[in-house]
Amino acid sequence: MRQRCALVILRRALSSLALVGHDSGGSVARLVAAEIPEQVSALVLTNTEIPGHEPWQILLLRLVARTPGGLSMLRALLGWRYFRHSALGFGGCFSQRCLLDGEFHERFVRPLLESRAAWSGQTRLLHAWDWDVVHSLDKTQARITAPAMLIWGKNDPFFPFERARGMLGQWGGGAELRLIERAKLLVHEEFPDALSEFAVPFLEKCFRRRPANIGEGLMALE
Repeated sequence: MRQRCALVILRRALSSLALVGHDSGGSVARLVAAEIPEQVSALVLTNTEIPGHEPWQILLLRLVARTPGGLSMLRALLGWRYFRHSALGFGGCFSQRCLLDGEFHERFVRPLLESRAAWSGQTRLLHAWDWDVVHSLDKTQARITAPAMLIWGKNDPFFPFERARGMLGQWGGGAELRLIERAKLLVHEEFPDALSEFAVPFLEKCFRRRPANIGEGLMALE
């Protein structure tokens, strides 16, 4: 994946690039930035994997995936609204549980319930998960020369902000952490305006440091 992203960047001849990543997209952004540090001017990461931290939710889901009939049982449970709103479902995504219904349900949950292809695609990650990549992100971050801003939902049960704070000294280009008080995992979905208030000035500052160039761009990874 990171090689594919890097190839896209090189083919477009982007000499100055900002990467914005959330969750696993934040890991991909870091891997890409470490591979082509001379082209990446800034990173903005929100609630993403932390080296040395294994969320219990992921561990449980991987256990379910390895259990005969486990994924079929999980899919059946997702059809139950009470389960979807629980900590074992999507309860850790939003501080406002009402957001789990409506657009979020229609765009992200309903396809899992109605499409075998969508379900297979999402659950395949559980079998391919590589903790070695996550736990080596401290070394990856040390190779990144661009400054980074970490914007975190303070109440995220997957990636606790205290552990995110522990990453600040690992970055070759330096990093700063900003918290959004009421947010959980999907901070960019629930509080986009608050996120923009932090991210936009940071990106503007980073690009002012470099000479103007027509080959500038922004890539978002999620």
